Amino acid sequence: MKYKIIPGLLLIILLSIIGALTIRDKLFATELEKGSYKVDSFESLPNKEITLLEAYDIGMDIAKEYDKNSELIFMNSVNDGKINGSDGKKGNWQGYITLPNKRLSIIFVIEKGKLKSYDVIDSDEQLPIKDEDIKVDSNEVVKKAISEFKLEPGNDNFLNGYHFRLIRDEKNVFLGVGGQKTGKRAEIYFNPKNGEYLGGIEKNKPLQEESNMKKIPIILGMLFILGASILSESTLAATYVNQSVTAYVADQGSLTYHGTVKNLNPFDMKRSS
Repeated sequence: MKYKIIPGLLLIILLSIIGALTIRDKLFATELEKGSYKVDSFESLPNKEITLLEAYDIGMDIAKEYDKNSELIFMNSVNDGKINGSDGKKGNWQGYITLPNKRLSIIFVIEKGKLKSYDVIDSDEQLPIKDEDIKVDSNEVVKKAISEFKLEPGNDNFLNGYHFRLIRDEKNVFLGVGGQKTGKRAEIYFNPKNGEYLGGIEKNKPLQEESNMKKIPIILGMLFILGASILSESTLAATYVNQSVTAYVADQGSLTYHGTVKNLNPFDMKRSS
């Protein structure tokens, strides 16, 4: 009689564990509500600079806690005033990730190489950047941008050092390396799957002619698009929907790109001999 009870008890215990796990998952899912979330570990972790893929992993890790099918929409490095990035590393990053099963999205903010906060907002229809599309890291493409195209680090109020971003249009995914050439802002595009050169863009006006650019209109754009207090104070935002990327370069490194980029058609930039 004693040995007949044990299998029954084991079955009851097993069913109880399964039920508890199911309830926990349901409760955890309801915990994700729209709003701002601070990360407790931010203050205790050491400061560092990280590559694009490392920043991508940090953002996706938090997103996949809520939705295993999370996918990136865009991400970019954020200006911190330092002339850095020649090794593909930056301290500040941000990105936009969709959570399709929750019908929500996460905007994550990385400062000094650590996840500082993330904001949960309503989701919208965007073309995602698949995990399999991102195989090449920023430390690889920046070497090509410097050696083959003589891209120099930016050095002004909006763009310091080299900057990086992942965006896509309706057909392709682009890994952009931002800097300057002959005193003008420029960006070189590579295929993030294999590192192949895809083209580049260059700002027509010299940097000194843009020194009077104001931040206020850009900040108002951020408030209109994403709502107040969505991103960190160091972050500016601009609409990037239904227009060519050629209208953009002026503020690369301190802008958030919201929306699928259409008609991205960079010209073939001459390689340096």
